[in-house]
Amino acid sequence: MSAWLEGAALMASVVGGGMTHQLVRSRRWLASLDRSIDRVCFAGREVFGANKTLRGVVVMPSACGALFWLERAALGSGSALVASLPWFTGLLAGAAYVLAELPNSALKRRLGIAPGTLPRRGRALFFTLDHLDSAVGCALVFRLVGVGWPTIGAGLALAPLLHVAVNRLSHAVGIRGSAW
Repeated sequence: MSAWLEGAALMASVVGGGMTHQLVRSRRWLASLDRSIDRVCFAGREVFGANKTLRGVVVMPSACGALFWLERAALGSGSALVASLPWFTGLLAGAAYVLAELPNSALKRRLGIAPGTLPRRGRALFFTLDHLDSAVGCALVFRLVGVGWPTIGAGLALAPLLHVAVNRLSHAVGIRGSAW
């Protein structure tokens, strides 16, 4: 399988985890976990913003773990997921996705940018950060489990395109408020 196809497959499982989280959020499933990390960890002081919730911390790693396991079962050992525990790789990738978003969120809160929005100044920069931060976190996990640089590079190149496409699709079917 080519590096581009493997990169797309890896990112598709991560994006699928994100779509699963969007569905869980839009249907108000796991409502007891719909509490901001700020409220739980920082006594309400805004550090990351209201959109960073305990639900995301639970759903993203769990969904990615399940999707990586399904991907490995479908593609077999010839795929980029050569790890003997693909569910654990997915769990780590989902956790890295969530953690890698936090510095960008903290920076935006520090600059007074509201959660879920982009500023007028620096819009392109923050749009890029919003669409690459989590992919970089996942790429680190992929490298740790032995995925090659060509596949990681392809995944990073495809990640923003997949992210935008999925956001638009999720908005069109009503599980996401914004198309971006």
